[in-house]
Amino acid sequence: MVKNNKIGILKYVAKTGAKGIKFEDDPETWFNPTNDAAKEMVKEEYIGKEVEVILVEGQKTKFTSMVLLEGPQAEAEVDEEKVSDEELDEQLTEIENVDEQETKKVEQQKPVATPKKSEMVEVDEEKVPRAPPKEEEESPLEKTGAPRQLMDMLKAMKAEVDQREYDQATYAEMEKTKLETAKKGPMKLTYASWAEVWGALKRIHPTAQFKVHENKEGVPVFYNKDLPGMGGFVKVTATVKGLSHTVHLPVMDHSNKSMAVGTMTTFDINKNIQRALAKAISLHGMGLYVYKGEDFPDAK
Repeated sequence: MVKNNKIGILKYVAKTGAKGIKFEDDPETWFNPTNDAAKEMVKEEYIGKEVEVILVEGQKTKFTSMVLLEGPQAEAEVDEEKVSDEELDEQLTEIENVDEQETKKVEQQKPVATPKKSEMVEVDEEKVPRAPPKEEEESPLEKTGAPRQLMDMLKAMKAEVDQREYDQATYAEMEKTKLETAKKGPMKLTYASWAEVWGALKRIHPTAQFKVHENKEGVPVFYNKDLPGMGGFVKVTATVKGLSHTVHLPVMDHSNKSMAVGTMTTFDINKNIQRALAKAISLHGMGLYVYKGEDFPDAK
């Protein structure tokens, strides 16, 4: 289904119950919700943030739903327009008249059969054909009586989420992936470089992400200021298909010994962030075999 939508930064939300909205890139045009469900989706806290509205087919300014788009939103100061209730009502009336004219044109170009009275359902004081009865049992979503366009949109969203679900096959696929490794350091431990692991992961799951956590001062290392001799640690999270794993790794030197806060450098912190990233990815199965046995001391 091709969605007829409008994406932009929300500029203004009407103070009346109509819940009309305006966008920053089109400040002269009012967009209006077609039903109570759509009105409930309009929130004043979305002002200044990027939103998407699903428009009614054949109409340019009426929408059936609104969603706040994911991701960090740019902060912006929003100056609310001061419009009297009388001016707002006149503007909304003009918009509704234009929408009605456009709807009549579409109906004239594409004639449809007149539905029977028993097949009609009330939706915002407009009568639309009810879907013919199905032989199989209706889904819970269909039993709610929601408009067909809204149901199709929700089904498409669910199908997309299902495709992103992390399952046993996802783990098995990454667990069998072999990585290029090498033995390094005086202890001759087996390592897989962070670039090797990250590249292998992105080839299989290009939407994978990772996050390096920072302390309150904005530095990517955590430690107790009252106990500087105990050292610090870095924190990295790797996310694959919606599932996240987080690793806390001590800041270590070339001999895998924990470093005191006063001795560690930015180079040491960055190096251990890369090691923590490779380890966080291994919790998803990729390269996990590299770390098998590392928690057992050397017999010698």
